Amino acid sequence: MNNRTSKCTENSQLLADPDSFKLACHIMTGIAIPIHFYGMWCILFKTSSTMLSVKRLLLWTHCLGALLDLSLSYLSMPYLLFPTFSGYSLGQMNMPELQIYIEMSLAALMCTSILSIYENRYFVLFGQNENPRWSRMRMYFLAFNYILAVTFIAPNYIFCPEQTTAMKIITERLPCTPEYSINNRNLFVAALDLNFTFFCLTFETFLLFIEVAAFFFIVSFRLMYRGHRKMSLMSNRTHSLQKKFVIALCFQSTVPFVLIVVPIVYVLATLRLNYHNQLLTNICVLIGSSHGIVATIVMVLIHKPYRDATLDLIYCCCVRKNRKIDSRRISTNISPVNRVMKF
Repeated sequence: MNNRTSKCTENSQLLADPDSFKLACHIMTGIAIPIHFYGMWCILFKTSSTMLSVKRLLLWTHCLGALLDLSLSYLSMPYLLFPTFSGYSLGQMNMPELQIYIEMSLAALMCTSILSIYENRYFVLFGQNENPRWSRMRMYFLAFNYILAVTFIAPNYIFCPEQTTAMKIITERLPCTPEYSINNRNLFVAALDLNFTFFCLTFETFLLFIEVAAFFFIVSFRLMYRGHRKMSLMSNRTHSLQKKFVIALCFQSTVPFVLIVVPIVYVLATLRLNYHNQLLTNICVLIGSSHGIVATIVMVLIHKPYRDATLDLIYCCCVRKNRKIDSRRISTNISPVNRVMKF
């Protein structure tokens, strides 16, 4: 019992403490909201003609990332107790069953939207002209992945246990005895048998990873192969623009994909190794809730139209600030003269 108490003391430090974790989530929300709105403004009004074919997918991916960020850092604030599938909801919502489903589905939808972007590049550049069979199959392929994204976690609710009994079992499994309630939020146990949960998460994670990697390598190799052909000057220019755009999309999509996959891999590792570390768990939640911020910043920096719009905005703000400073200096210099003339 003393060993359990000492581990509880360790978990009350830094971000492992519920109050410190809530403060970090509030700070993350305050940073995320203006950045997400700015990213949406860039996509809606500053997307160039060369990016029009993927504009809707960029907006869809951005909105999913924003929803996932705000769900984790504001609505839910999940204080999770891995390696058990349990925890507290410290945010504005207190519906753990629904929140688990929403956040798992949003993460899967986010990765599926990245898959849609790469599939769109393949279809626009090669599929519609060189692979007519794929033109007929692609809608079924995308529909399957989107349906799977919103249903893969649903079977776990079949095994949702009776909470009073489950709390006692969780207390015995964790090295640090959890409280039954934190800030009037009760401990919620989603599942006791973690094998099925582990299988669902692993299946969805690796399926999306393999599909995204497959389309990325297909598009990359096809562009490289096309680059070795002899083409006209206009074709070379078009090919160069397409290549730069695919590279930019690669960087843009890699960031959110990694920032989502890393916490999921950590969850899978804790479930398999039966490892408990509250500090690392909370850091992984914060990483997951910051992926949209980082992805938006990367998007603005990588794509030239968004980067130019940002630089123009910064320039205008600096010019206005300098004009205000100059006008204040002029008014202070003129005012004594006016006083003398009036006298």
